[in-house]
Amino acid sequence: MAIGIGSITFSKSNHNVNAASWGANPLFTTPKATRGTWYYKEDGRIKHCKITAHTVDGRKL
Repeated sequence: MAIGIGSITFSKSNHNVNAASWGANPLFTTPKATRGTWYYKEDGRIKHCKITAHTVDGRKL
């Protein structure tokens, strides 16, 4: 078994690229049983998460 250590070099450039938007290319639909407003507790505070047919907290799936 061999383990290699390599280096990755990043360079900054000022040219535009055409990249896909975040999320799956085909539209993803959540199951109806999952949709709605979900409440959970984090760090002693009650928070919520809203799931719609195609978004979670307003972000496209």
